[in-house]
Amino acid sequence: MFLVNEVIDEQYRILRRIGEGGHGTVYEAEDLDIGAPVAVKFLRPEVADAPEFATRMRREARAMGALSGTSAVQIFALNRTKSGQMYIVMELLRGKDFEGFLADHEREVGRLSRSKLFELISPIVDTLDVAHQRGIVHRDIKPANIFVLESTARGPVRLLDFGLVKVLSVLTPLTQEGLVVGSPSYIAPEGWQGRPDRITPAADVYAIGAVIFRALAIEPEQRFPTVKALWLSLVGMLGPGGAR
Repeated sequence: MFLVNEVIDEQYRILRRIGEGGHGTVYEAEDLDIGAPVAVKFLRPEVADAPEFATRMRREARAMGALSGTSAVQIFALNRTKSGQMYIVMELLRGKDFEGFLADHEREVGRLSRSKLFELISPIVDTLDVAHQRGIVHRDIKPANIFVLESTARGPVRLLDFGLVKVLSVLTPLTQEGLVVGSPSYIAPEGWQGRPDRITPAADVYAIGAVIFRALAIEPEQRFPTVKALWLSLVGMLGPGGAR
């Protein structure tokens, strides 16, 4: 936990805590060198010494760095504090995630129009196209990882969290066999097998399709009373022996 006004590495002044994810905590900070606001993501203290998490964070930074010029979040730096805690400095986003945006829109206006959906999703599709050409699979496309910006001066959306990416050209698995990674409603059938070596760009295509369905259909998850029911339905799409 960092304190307000604490300065990290004589460069980043902590302003406030924004939120916490599966393996990191994000703060709004000021880059004292240029006087600009940034977001700083720190590896969770309890896992800071685990090499697999540090490796995953490096991969996240490399992946987003390779996607410069797209709608992926822009990365400025990857460093360690003097105490050894790894952190990523990235662009600060203002707005709300797509799930929150949809919920507000559905409550106040109604279902999202197809033209508005196209405006928001098209940059994400273009970003994934670039990523896939470079051998990068996001692996966790979902509304919570699509951020709708308050200002559209630099585009309407950003794609978040490449912490689960699989760089196809690197054959060092970070995700253990048998572990299902992703968010249930947006996992492709092959993703339920717990075989990370079988995850391809097609998993992202499936997931973005599920996001579009969510936006147009409103709450599709209600069709399945449990995660197991959803799993059985999806794995059934693979045919006999699909869950092996």
